[in-house]
Amino acid sequence: MKLQKIFLHALLGLVVAAGFTACSDDESTTETNPVNPIQPVLPGRTTAYVVNQGNQYGGITGSLDVLSLTDHTVTSGVFKTVNDRALGDTPQKPVRYGDKIYVPVFGSNLVEVINAKTMKSVTRISVSNPEAVCGAGEYVYVASNDGYVVRADTTAFQISNQLAVGPNPMGLTAANGYVYVTISDSYNYQGENAYANGKKVVVIQTANFAKAKEIPVGTNPTQILSNEAGELFLVASGNFADIPSTVQKVATDGTVTDLCPGSVIALQGDTLIVGKTAYDANWKPTATYSYVVLSTGKITENFIPAGESFPTSPATIDVNPSNGHIFICSDVTAYNEPGAVFEYGSVGTGAALVHTYAVGVHPYGVVFE
Repeated sequence: MKLQKIFLHALLGLVVAAGFTACSDDESTTETNPVNPIQPVLPGRTTAYVVNQGNQYGGITGSLDVLSLTDHTVTSGVFKTVNDRALGDTPQKPVRYGDKIYVPVFGSNLVEVINAKTMKSVTRISVSNPEAVCGAGEYVYVASNDGYVVRADTTAFQISNQLAVGPNPMGLTAANGYVYVTISDSYNYQGENAYANGKKVVVIQTANFAKAKEIPVGTNPTQILSNEAGELFLVASGNFADIPSTVQKVATDGTVTDLCPGSVIALQGDTLIVGKTAYDANWKPTATYSYVVLSTGKITENFIPAGESFPTSPATIDVNPSNGHIFICSDVTAYNEPGAVFEYGSVGTGAALVHTYAVGVHPYGVVFE
């Protein structure tokens, strides 16, 4: 979303070839993924793909890099190399669903559908200002900043329906026959009625693609995740002034509770990983990281130790399902300069820094092969 983005804001070689052949065609996709139940587990996660937003206002288009998790090398600009064109303007967080990667490309008004083995573009789905994508059953669902959720089948990739949900939908997740979308109303950010038509999660029944209900939540909800039980976890981003960014839990009965301060989250089984960004008077960012054991409510703060190499501006957090390693996308110096992906060990092993990958401008999400 533009206002928040302004605010927050043989080249492939043997490494990529190895990554592309990490999954065979007969691999099962029925195993439950502990990080995201709607994303299938594919074994042998030795390759990761990172989407970089670029900087539309600086003329820097989005890109996709490949990370080798075995020898810690980076192959830059893979999407452009394979497809002979740029990924587009301001791509959002990618989602792996089945054997494809879906990338909402906000500034280019499309969802890029990519073959997860070859990085070849399968097709582009035309959607106005897409913010987020999730998959459920035979469909992918896309949040359009214009106030709709649309759905497209995963075979012909044709949009069959659209549903009005409210101003500036931001995040999507799916669980147990429902799709959940956060409504931020963040273009309405000034005055007494700021964000007034947001502050909610709209629940969509997938069977008939109809609105089931609305759940009131905090101000300016953005990212949202779900677990197998149907519990929701979201970031109510506040107003960047006197209403702080807060992580909330929505129980299966609709009860909403505040968990802790935070601006970006990831799920790893029974653990919710939380990154929190703060700014000093000169808008220099600092970050802290905590995790919540959901079954007990216990919060462990500062579990990632600050050091010389440390993600001070976390944009996204992702978890490698094969080993629980934590991947944090962050700017390093400025929003229009190359960023980094920081790989840490799992929560249970102390989350020591494994490697820092130098990637493109403003990295914004990692998926795994």
